[in-house]
Amino acid sequence: MSSTVTIHHLRSTDPARQVCVSGIGLLTPIGLHAPQCFASMRAGIARFEETENYYCQASDEELAESQPLVWSRVQTLAAEPGPQRIAALAAEAVSDLLDRTPLRRRDLDRLACIPVLPRPLGRDLLQDIEARTGIAMRPGSGAIHETEAGFPLAVEQACTAILEGAIDACVVVAADSFLESGLLDQLDASGHLKSARNLDGFIPGEGAAAIMLETRARAEARMTGAMAVIEAVASGLEPEPPGSPNPTSGDGLVEILNQLNEELEDLALPEWAIVTLNGTSRPAREWGAVLSRMLPSLQLGEIWYPTESLGHCGVAAAAIGFALAAYAMREKQAPHPSGLLAALGSDARRGVLIFSRAHASPAT
Repeated sequence: MSSTVTIHHLRSTDPARQVCVSGIGLLTPIGLHAPQCFASMRAGIARFEETENYYCQASDEELAESQPLVWSRVQTLAAEPGPQRIAALAAEAVSDLLDRTPLRRRDLDRLACIPVLPRPLGRDLLQDIEARTGIAMRPGSGAIHETEAGFPLAVEQACTAILEGAIDACVVVAADSFLESGLLDQLDASGHLKSARNLDGFIPGEGAAAIMLETRARAEARMTGAMAVIEAVASGLEPEPPGSPNPTSGDGLVEILNQLNEELEDLALPEWAIVTLNGTSRPAREWGAVLSRMLPSLQLGEIWYPTESLGHCGVAAAAIGFALAAYAMREKQAPHPSGLLAALGSDARRGVLIFSRAHASPAT
């Protein structure tokens, strides 16, 4: 096995060894909770709007006028852009999860939380969550920062801790926001924002997702049940990530998928994928190269691109896409019985998560 790829096998027929999704929470510009987000995305709803107080650099300083930035924001969230807004997004997503996931007091004793954030917030996120929900969660293995493939890494850490008995359950919460003016200045100057000056840019967005993971046996004992079951988590590195002067051929994801296909002999690669493209051409070319090179092993019947409805949600994009897929499975609206989350980003890290519908357990 290549030293750049790690694969965590999680498939089991024993409910006590199956890690499942037992609850989700969502907050995005197209929905204030999971059902609304899912219905809006499947209906093709997007909420892109021109800002009132931010203008992108003009394409020609002498002849052209600056144009207002188009972004996608959660209109009901009052927190100012910056760390406090990211923390508020995360707390609201966890609140939505807890509102829809029945928990007893004894269930909270060994409930941990792993945040996936764009950067350290300079504040205690767990305290913000407790202030919003009234529930205290213990820190997990540590927050994951800066990589848009951070969500699969966090899921892997959570699954390991659960199966080793260190914790009973874990909430992985990912949140990001691109609405801070200083950050927008940097992105506009570097040619990353979509504007008249730079058509190959992304629409800045924001959002958060919270996913509760626990063993299927524990979820069923709480009469909650499993929305989806985690089958495998894999990660690797793209040798030519965005910013590289060389073209990409998708080597990082191809290597991950090939090794998954070889090692999981009884688990074919799914026919449904959720992919975290950001709306720019570089990751789209990378994903296109992966699709062409992986034939016939990877034959996708349906692909979801949440960015089409949300804009670019940074490190939260993978978690939001996965939460929407898990919700689809619970509501029996998933297009296939198993799915593949492919997390691409602006750095070299690449992540893949394979999950499946929760069929009736042997005990039922």
